[in-house]
Amino acid sequence: MTAEKKQGSFETANEKKQSKDFKKEVKSYLKKEKISFKGDAKVPNKKETKKKSEEKEPAKQATIDDVQMEPVMHEGKPIWLVIKKRKIFPVVPGRSIEKQLKEPFDPETEITFEIKKSFLWQCKKCYAVIESNPEHPFECDKEQGGCGRKSTFTCITKGINSDRWKLPHWKYIEDLSMLEVYCDLIELLKQVLVFPDEIYYKMFGLWIMSQYKWECWNAVSFWIFKGLQNSGKTRALELIHELGYRAIFTSNTTFAAMCRYTHYHNATVLVDEADTNLNQSTETGQEFLRFVRSSYRRGSVYTTADNEDQEEVFCYRNYGFKAFSAEKAFNVALLTRSIVINMEKDIPDYTELRYVQRRMDDIQNKLLNYRYRFGDPPDLGEDFCLKGRNREIFESMIATGMHIGLVVDDLIAFAQEHEKEEEEAMTDSEEYEILTAIKNLSESGTLLDAPEAIPLSDIFTNMGWDETYEGDQKEARKAHQRIGYFMKNNGLKTKRFNRGKSLIFNDEKNQKKLKYLWKRYKV
Repeated sequence: MTAEKKQGSFETANEKKQSKDFKKEVKSYLKKEKISFKGDAKVPNKKETKKKSEEKEPAKQATIDDVQMEPVMHEGKPIWLVIKKRKIFPVVPGRSIEKQLKEPFDPETEITFEIKKSFLWQCKKCYAVIESNPEHPFECDKEQGGCGRKSTFTCITKGINSDRWKLPHWKYIEDLSMLEVYCDLIELLKQVLVFPDEIYYKMFGLWIMSQYKWECWNAVSFWIFKGLQNSGKTRALELIHELGYRAIFTSNTTFAAMCRYTHYHNATVLVDEADTNLNQSTETGQEFLRFVRSSYRRGSVYTTADNEDQEEVFCYRNYGFKAFSAEKAFNVALLTRSIVINMEKDIPDYTELRYVQRRMDDIQNKLLNYRYRFGDPPDLGEDFCLKGRNREIFESMIATGMHIGLVVDDLIAFAQEHEKEEEEAMTDSEEYEILTAIKNLSESGTLLDAPEAIPLSDIFTNMGWDETYEGDQKEARKAHQRIGYFMKNNGLKTKRFNRGKSLIFNDEKNQKKLKYLWKRYKV
């Protein structure tokens, strides 16, 4: 009797478990089919469920969501633009999982845009979303649809600092032609800037557009606007600030803040009076140069020490677009990674950008539409005609032009000519003369003993500067300093001997560096 009861109770428990599992299965099915199921509603039996499923055979889709947030202006107020990108993978009924994995369908991308206020918080008790500016809420506000209870909250949107960079005035553009946007941009550039050659307008316009696809590039070019006062070089930077992606001026920005802008916000950096701010004879200028020098390449970081913890360092991503204005030439390393525009002192149609403000706002908004609604620019491929640093300088502009359907043959031809001109310019440069003098002295057998070294004064004489600066001690001293700066900037070790500071020639690292420089400058 006891055994029967135990057996009976076991069977009852088993039946209950099966019933519970079946109900879970049905609930799951109904949820997928978006059929409401509440409480003790009638549950169809297994045969009915199977029959209905076979009759309907709905097309199912698996999705992967990607959510991004962009601060913008909307109706005169800073708000968050929420961009949701969903990749839709169609699933064919009856197709095995194994086949779906081996032969997957290409996903479709669905993009939606949503406007959200800043300082939104979600109650963890009732899940209501309330606004609390700027303090963290402690009570779920009833007037905003909350439960009125004290609670903890999850931050949905942070506050927006509208003074960081110019926020785009967001508007969704239904039928957007990027070729038309490009034409409007070029027309605007010609009315506010005077460039020495027509091709520079095309390059500059594409460079600004390529900022909105910054994730797609392995390297980008710097732009340097060089000229006298009132030549329009500062206006060029102001134009980038109005049209570019998250463009910031460094004039009123601390170095630490600039590091955070590039690390956390991928900001475009604008440096006015670069020949002063990047002066390598000052400590601040040297630090700035270290930060900027390698930032043209994706993955570049700037490392600094933690003042509070001797074992820790901070690493900031510094890759991104940068533009400079200067009255005279400055760091050579930057020049070789830059498009240099010698600005002409001329008067454009508009000398003040405020007269074209609406047009700039409209173009910037369309460029933001381009960023989130259009796919990635094409990869130029391994066999593309441009190689090395020349490709790094021009790739983002050429690929962006191709992406919007623009003919870029003239740009490619200009890039190839630019490479030849750079090689010729190197042979006429002061750096070329210094390297030639080092090579001449290294082959002359006049090196000092233990360690083998070349006095900088011998380099000075071999270059013929002793005759050039004869009788002008002040200029001769400056010329000696430039030789010393060359050694320092290129990582060549020097040491002071009886005959003064000398280049240590038999140092292994120096030998390797000199071979590279001789090859690069074609000495």
